[in-house]
Order: sequence, then structure tokens, then C-alpha cells
Amino acid sequence: MVERLRVGSATVSELGTGLGITQQAISKHLGVLVRAGLVVQSPEGRSRRCVFDPTPMQRAEQWIAESRALWRSRLQQLDEHLSPRDS
Repeated sequence: MVERLRVGSATVSELGTGLGITQQAISKHLGVLVRAGLVVQSPEGRSRRCVFDPTPMQRAEQWIAESRALWRSRLQQLDEHLSPRDS
């Protein structure tokens, strides 16, 4: 569903096309994505239009990059501390 929404918005029924899962399963999946902030739904007639919002993923990516840099620095310091020293 996320891959489909990355190319553009879709109604709930359009999202279910070709997935081979029940409408109930589609609704459950969408509920998880909406609660995670990855999908925003808006009413469109008798249906709901879904739009992908990459912001939560971008924040997670930023946090991972910052954590990676922190741990890389700490591991480098540990390596320097444990390395044999020439005397």
C-alpha cells in the first residue's frame, strides 16, 4: 500500500485492487498506517482518499543517521583506547 501511495493518492477501494486481501484486511492495514502518521485520509464523496506522508519516515531516518554517527564516534574512541600504544 505504501509503495502504491508513493506514486500518488488513491481511494481505499483503489488501494485494494490487485492485493488479493479482504476489505477488512485493507482497513486494518490502513488503520496502522494512519496511526503511524504515514497515511492521511480525507473524505471524497462516499469514499476516502489516501495520501502518503513521508515525514515520519524522514524523522526516523534522521534519528538513525544521528545515532549511527554517535555510535561510530564512540566506537572509534573505544578502539583508540584499546589499541596497543608504542612506547
